[in-house]
Amino acid sequence: MYNKAFSLFACSKSDIFLSLYTKSISITPVYGKEKFITRSTMRSDSTNEERICNPLKIYDINMDYLGKKYYTQIKEIAKHCLERLLYIFVNTNHEELDEIYEGDEIMEAVKEKLYNLESELDRRSAKRLYSSGIPLETIIECSSLSSKESKLLKKDLGI
Repeated sequence: MYNKAFSLFACSKSDIFLSLYTKSISITPVYGKEKFITRSTMRSDSTNEERICNPLKIYDINMDYLGKKYYTQIKEIAKHCLERLLYIFVNTNHEELDEIYEGDEIMEAVKEKLYNLESELDRRSAKRLYSSGIPLETIIECSSLSSKESKLLKKDLGI
């Protein structure tokens, strides 16, 4: 699972007030609820009321919720739905991702970049292990390197 968390900020200007929007993508539920997106705003601690002019709106995206869905559920969701687009970051099964995003040019490009990045990170890790004295056969046997990646690793190591 790709464990990344970040926030995106945007501002919009209405007639009088300036609003600040933040989108937070997290790997754990922010409110402990099984919801994909939760919207929150600033509220008074004493009265639990929202401010009349509330400049901050927060949208929390729960990737843990997404990770618990079966790929067949995601496959049935509309092509450009946020759940379907972000699912690539919580499912590491290439066959399932290939099936979900088949025919989607944008997601095919995203998959290719992620797969290449994943392969490069695996090879870098394997190189570090090899340089620390672990036999190459052990590294290949215990890692998730494909035969193609193993050949590339051997080439990189000059073996």
